[in-house]
Amino acid sequence: MENHITDLIKKSLIYFDNQNNKYNKFLKNTKIHINEKKILSIKTDKNIDDSLKFETEILGIFNHQPNVFLWSWSLPYLGNNDTLISKELLNYGLKLEPSSNTVSHFFLKSLLVNARNYIESDFDLDLILALSSYILKDKYSFIYLINTYNKEKKIIITTYFLVKISIN
Repeated sequence: MENHITDLIKKSLIYFDNQNNKYNKFLKNTKIHINEKKILSIKTDKNIDDSLKFETEILGIFNHQPNVFLWSWSLPYLGNNDTLISKELLNYGLKLEPSSNTVSHFFLKSLLVNARNYIESDFDLDLILALSSYILKDKYSFIYLINTYNKEKKIIITTYFLVKISIN
């Protein structure tokens, strides 16, 4: 089991990097209009085909002050239909059987089924995004992040959106 999870992590990181390279033009050349639940519109530069449609769902949020990542399925302001794809990650984690007592196995299961995950380093956050990318694969095209700053509380919140591209 140890090798399986180690291989999954390696494949996930490679897949995530490839997706970011493939969709780099969308990650770098867009203006986003959002509400707290969805990306309402994506305005692209003239090098991107405007006939594309973007469907979105929140994967999760990262609160920079306590260094906590929260899966979207645990956010109280999102309804059942707002978290359909991200709940697939929860279900994936719930289906993992404790067939081994390895640290890697417990890490993966606890990462996917715990609503709140403490992030010790940037790599931890990259690992969440990479594993999400690899497990969900064809359910979405790329992950788009938006940082918001709450002046009153003096905190930064990063919202990670799953974005699916389709043609109108």
